Amino acid sequence: MLTPRLPSEPCLVIADGSLSSLVLCALSGEMARLRRSDEKSLLYPAFWTRGRDQEDVLPAVDRATQTHASLYGLELVTDRAGYPSGDDEMGMDTDSGAGTHETRLLLDACSIAMSRGIRKVVWGVQIDGEEEGGTERIDRIARVLDRAILVGRLATLDAPSSGAVEVVVETPLADLTDQQVVDLALDLSVAHDSCWWRGVSHPLADEQSRRFEDLLSGVRVGR
Repeated sequence: MLTPRLPSEPCLVIADGSLSSLVLCALSGEMARLRRSDEKSLLYPAFWTRGRDQEDVLPAVDRATQTHASLYGLELVTDRAGYPSGDDEMGMDTDSGAGTHETRLLLDACSIAMSRGIRKVVWGVQIDGEEEGGTERIDRIARVLDRAILVGRLATLDAPSSGAVEVVVETPLADLTDQQVVDLALDLSVAHDSCWWRGVSHPLADEQSRRFEDLLSGVRVGR
């Protein structure tokens, strides 16, 4: 499997403390070493996992994103975060609610990138699933890609006239299977014990554990 490539210049990484985001932070750290520059990429903490009661796990997400930023030399954005609000009329357990939240967090991340002169926003989203195919999974991946492209264009619609940088949102891990993410994690020797869901008692954490624990322990599934 080819390793996804990140931008060579500093970027803004949207991360949620998950395994895929940890991999993305590790890749960003590798690119920083290759640049041999003091310029750091940014880590924008966010959370987009679908389900209920996300606010209960946000402290764990905070801890994980702080750890990942420290491990891989990213500058953590501390004054803003792309966290879901419990006050939203449409919950994160619906397609419309989750989609609206993703659009908002991408717009906020793009605005931060523009203010810092950063041209690339890299989103650590990965659509769950072990199978390469499957209509539902393909449709979800297509929506993620469309959202990333369209939000990037919308966020920088007036950039040429105002002299600001134009931002592009990239999703290098979106279409990887769970096994492929684990393979990357093991190849990069990431500290997967630092993922937000390790040791957390919550249905959302249990779901992540079911997805990845066996794979991380070496129980492989067919590709």
